[in-house]
Amino acid sequence: MYIRIRSYNVLHTFTTLGEASTSQLWHRDRDDLHYILKVFVYLSDVIDGAGPFMYAAGTHSKKKLRREPDYFLEDGYVMRSDDSQMAEFVPPERWAKCVGPKGTIIFADTRGHHKGVGPRARPGIMYTCMFTSPLASELFKRARRNIPPA
Repeated sequence: MYIRIRSYNVLHTFTTLGEASTSQLWHRDRDDLHYILKVFVYLSDVIDGAGPFMYAAGTHSKKKLRREPDYFLEDGYVMRSDDSQMAEFVPPERWAKCVGPKGTIIFADTRGHHKGVGPRARPGIMYTCMFTSPLASELFKRARRNIPPA
């Protein structure tokens, strides 16, 4: 299938003791109804207290799962939930915590439930890049190439 890049970012996360919010709560990306491939590259070492990416196995949107609970929080058009709510939907032993040294690469279809854990021990830097099907709307304008006639 033909794919296109939808977004890319370098994220610098700072340590916090505050409550989880936005991408630190369990959610699904809804940028494309068909396919999403998101790439995460750790640009600093990520240990348990340094904001690892987490994924709830078996929650991919094409899997036949029971309906998501109504109490998942509404944030714009993305449903979000905390750990206790997710634990009722998917047992914690099915949550993958992705830790690793600088240079670790994670590939995920983020239509499944995932989150970034808020860094408590030390800050981190991560590159993300999202690929979608051509049916998803673009987030940024591409320069038009004017090719002179031959």
